[in-house]
Amino acid sequence: MADEVRMLDKNSIINAMDLERQSMEVPEWGGTVFIRGMTGAERAEFDGAITSARSRVTAGSGDKAAFDIEVHVHKMRIQVCAWCLVDSNGKRLFQDREIAQLGLKSDAALQRIYDKAIAMSGLSPEAEEEAEDFSEPDPDDES
Repeated sequence: MADEVRMLDKNSIINAMDLERQSMEVPEWGGTVFIRGMTGAERAEFDGAITSARSRVTAGSGDKAAFDIEVHVHKMRIQVCAWCLVDSNGKRLFQDREIAQLGLKSDAALQRIYDKAIAMSGLSPEAEEEAEDFSEPDPDDES
């Protein structure tokens, strides 16, 4: 008998506990914190905030528009830390109105927290390579 596939419904997806949480020592703060990966909504805000696309028509290109993309990662580092620092129940420790206070803390500590949160969100180079390994081949690819 073949293995049965469990099809998920909306409630199963909504109620799934799918945000991994890990502890991390922060010596500068004298203890340990919990960090989780970004939610889908946070990732969408992150993507939108770090890049701004500006369309322009290049000379001689007719109606074709080219895009200049500016990357603003520095604006989101502390925001990501605020989203991803959580308590033992997964609730954010810092709300948006407290980001300025968090930004006054050790840059070294915030950078390590950011790096871990990014990796847990699947945004590290290693995670991207792993995702490529699991991607299905493109049926249109003739190589």
